[in-house]
Parts: sequence; structure tokens; C-alpha cells
Amino acid sequence: MLPLDGLVGLVGSDTKAVIATHIWGNPEKMAELNRLCEARDVLVIEDACLALGAKSGQKMSGASGRVGVFSFGCLKPIQGGEGA
Repeated sequence: MLPLDGLVGLVGSDTKAVIATHIWGNPEKMAELNRLCEARDVLVIEDACLALGAKSGQKMSGASGRVGVFSFGCLKPIQGGEGA
């Protein structure tokens, strides 16, 4: 989990984006992270590759940030092969 209290001091005027990585189905606290980043005009990217189906609050993982990223490679919980 992202330590939001520690992140406050790291998100500054040079910060362009924060990547929230939802590891093994454990989503980050997206409402709090979005509030922090919106106040500083910082983009939130969600890496939801390992959290398909998980929820943060009432939203599905990958649906709370500006961008949500998913993948289905051979090492993911739900595999889609390596392309065709």
C-alpha cells in the first residue's frame, strides 16, 4: 500500500503522475490518493494488472485514476497467453 502520509511530502511541483499499483488484489486507497493528487494537479495512473475484480470503495480497480492499466500475461492471476 502507498503510505499516503509519506507521499504528501514527495508529491511536489515537478511531479507529473503517481502510479498506484494494486498488488495481488489489494487495491490502494484511491479516494484519498485522488484527493491528494487532484489538489496538486497530478495525474493518477492505476496499475490494476494484479487486481482484476477488486474494488476500492465502490469502484472497480482501474476505474478510479485518469488511466487504468490491465494485462493478461502468463504470470497474471487470469492468463490470456502471450498474444496471438
